[in-house]
Amino acid sequence: MRVQLRRVAAVGNKKSAFEDSLRPYIGLEHITSWTGEIIASDDATPEGLVAHFEKGDILFGKLRPYLAKVAAPKFRGVCSTEALVVKPGKRVETRFLRYSVSAPSFIDRVNAATYGAKMPRASWENIGTETIWVPDLATQRRIADFLDRETARIDLLIEKKQRLVALLGEKEAAFIESIVTNAFTFQPSRNQNIRDDGWMLTKLKNLSSRLKVGVVVNPSEYIDDDGEIPFIYGGNIREYSIDFTDCRRMSAESSRRLKASQLRPGDVVVVRVGAPGVAAVIPNSIAEANCASIMCVTSKACSGEWLAYAFNTRFVRYQVEVVQYGAAQKQFNLEHAREFTIPVPPRAEEAILIERIRAFRYRNVKIKNTTLQSIDRLKEYRSALITAAVTGQIDVTTYAKPGIPDRRLDAIQEEMGA
Repeated sequence: MRVQLRRVAAVGNKKSAFEDSLRPYIGLEHITSWTGEIIASDDATPEGLVAHFEKGDILFGKLRPYLAKVAAPKFRGVCSTEALVVKPGKRVETRFLRYSVSAPSFIDRVNAATYGAKMPRASWENIGTETIWVPDLATQRRIADFLDRETARIDLLIEKKQRLVALLGEKEAAFIESIVTNAFTFQPSRNQNIRDDGWMLTKLKNLSSRLKVGVVVNPSEYIDDDGEIPFIYGGNIREYSIDFTDCRRMSAESSRRLKASQLRPGDVVVVRVGAPGVAAVIPNSIAEANCASIMCVTSKACSGEWLAYAFNTRFVRYQVEVVQYGAAQKQFNLEHAREFTIPVPPRAEEAILIERIRAFRYRNVKIKNTTLQSIDRLKEYRSALITAAVTGQIDVTTYAKPGIPDRRLDAIQEEMGA
């Protein structure tokens, strides 16, 4: 039988100042999306009011509900007022209700009824009118037991794959570090150091033929949704690459007006504010681009690709961390950058080393992408399984007996080659 949520659950309204509560606190940032795992935090000190919850209550994140931050704490505590405290009635079991209100179909319906453009929120008035399937309590417990077991298996598999992705990233970083630094150690007092093998350790001010910051006072004035020229911000820069899919655009006329911020293919762009030191190269496929508050470096002594690899190593990141300043947003300035020390090989050797890095990264990225696709498929299966179970589309007492979950997991693994 399908019933409105408000017929089987109520919302808690008890609030107090955090310092008066003497209870552990949970913010939305402490709840993982979809899985509902609670990440412990002993140093959270929220300001203002907090909502009280009891063991057996459900916390439903009403701010940006599409994030599906839904948890069922096994203790008494207080939480952010951006979470609704949903109190299950006698007709529903807590675990079953949590799965029901975190199912993708339910989240989609709630998200469709949010209000507010920049900070979309859901209200109990709308959430409470959404319907869920409510079988008898014995069936609810069987479904919850089944989902506890199966989602735990899926989550463990996802966690292993996420660890693999992290390990691949660490191996890539270590490999590039060893290639780029070539046994050099950081020597801040040295302006230039040339070894017998031709490798040079030199300051960026001696290395660059062009070093500037594309400063734009009011970037919004130059944004043109119909423009064709990329307007790059620090947030578009990743390690070694630039995300042009989420890049703002500008017209050719605006680009001409902003000569100081113009970029050329092969230029190295370095994040100066926010995530200082992250660098990438403007690809040759981009004929023209501009940037805002990003450092641009051009060098005749080495390629832009080598310089980007160098900036993304710990060798240079350490130098950035030493000089960066700012509380809310870390940053460095151009004068700091001039003193950064960069390892540079002979040009002939550089070409060989870059090919080695490219080959390593190609293999690494291929494995990483396959693993990430496998994780996405597992998450899709997890969501589909929850939806099917809490809506009565499958009978959990018979579904697992023929080994259907095992075959589904094996099929995903085999399909993705992971």
